[in-house]
Amino acid sequence: MLDKKARIRTSREYRNVFEKGKRLSGRFLIIYYVENALDNNRFGFITNKKIGMAVIRNRIKRQLRAIVREYQGQVKNKHDIVLVARAGIGKSSFEGMEKDYIAIMKKAGLFARNANKID
Repeated sequence: MLDKKARIRTSREYRNVFEKGKRLSGRFLIIYYVENALDNNRFGFITNKKIGMAVIRNRIKRQLRAIVREYQGQVKNKHDIVLVARAGIGKSSFEGMEKDYIAIMKKAGLFARNANKID
């Protein structure tokens, strides 16, 4: 699980990211991101009922948290990032989600320049 300081928790924080942030879409994910005034990144995860039943939505969120944890050290600091799952994600593999996350984060320029080579 992500630390409390690494999570976006309130509706006001989510609203700030949606209203002031930038948006990029991939095959399975939409990422909203905005700079914050903190020394660390914060992440939020959204899955809606189009994804499937609660069991599937919770599985998707667990998998997304695992992906974020794996690459957390390579993301530039001082950003709030919200990952929104798209409708087709329920039938995708973990590797497909991971590749989509990496591609979008690279496109957004959110990986640090000194990060290890990322697939």
